[in-house]
Amino acid sequence: MGGPGKFARSGLANRPSWVREHSSSPSPSDLNRCLEIVGGLPDYFTADVLDKIRSDVGRCRSWVIVDDGSLVGFAVVDKRSPQAAEILWAAVDADRRRTGLGTRLVEDVLVTLRA
Repeated sequence: MGGPGKFARSGLANRPSWVREHSSSPSPSDLNRCLEIVGGLPDYFTADVLDKIRSDVGRCRSWVIVDDGSLVGFAVVDKRSPQAAEILWAAVDADRRRTGLGTRLVEDVLVTLRA
């Protein structure tokens, strides 16, 4: 997990949030919550992406961010080679956007991929 750094300055370090990488496919409830998040962002995702996300989650690495005990965001990453990866999907719940959680999620993903 990433250290406090920028989050200490922004106040996020004091919030009970954390990022977790799924060691295998996410649980059905986590996957459903990720799809709910996408469904709540119609300005950014169309309905046809739900099946694509479901498929990509099954074959790629995925991370979720949990805040106050609730899954509020996710990222799906396709590691193309030891030197290259692509973030295929990333989203944060509409009610939690602009709080720094998406930034924390992506930064933790990048730290993990660089390790």
